Amino acid sequence: MMYLIDGNNLIGHSRHLSLKDQNCRQNLIDFLIPLLNCKKRQTIVFFDGPEKSEPLKKTKYIEIRFSGSETADEQIRKTIELPISANNLCVVSSDNEVYNHAKNCGVKALKCHEFNRFLSKIREDPEPLELAMSEEDIRDWSNYFGLEDVSITSREQVGSSEEGISAKDLKDWKRYCEEDSD
Repeated sequence: MMYLIDGNNLIGHSRHLSLKDQNCRQNLIDFLIPLLNCKKRQTIVFFDGPEKSEPLKKTKYIEIRFSGSETADEQIRKTIELPISANNLCVVSSDNEVYNHAKNCGVKALKCHEFNRFLSKIREDPEPLELAMSEEDIRDWSNYFGLEDVSITSREQVGSSEEGISAKDLKDWKRYCEEDSD
């Protein structure tokens, strides 16, 4: 899975980052590194405008592209249209044109607030990814292993959080991150 991230758009939708901060681009990369390196996900982060005089630190999994005279949106759309398998791409942007173009091309797409919510939850407390299951999933696994009368009675036990991220959301994100990891 390769992520195509609209960098400025993601910064603009992040609680902890601000486009007014001159280090915001590097701060975004620093925020992305733990998840993307851990999952060994190739990522291209697109930023609007020319490259600044001080280059951004990157990793072997994160490529940084500056749009120059084009917009980052235009470059993301062009990249989506390259002969790359749509199943191997995920676009992260809240720009409706970019998001809809990705969907129309059969590419997975996440709005920035969705991506940020998951990144924040993973960075703060990675354990629920391993433990959080819906009641239905617990019943299915219980049946698979021949256990009976397994139920959950409180939302806390199924991993719901104050931020509204349900156990199902976390499980879906975990499955999404593990797709094509072989």
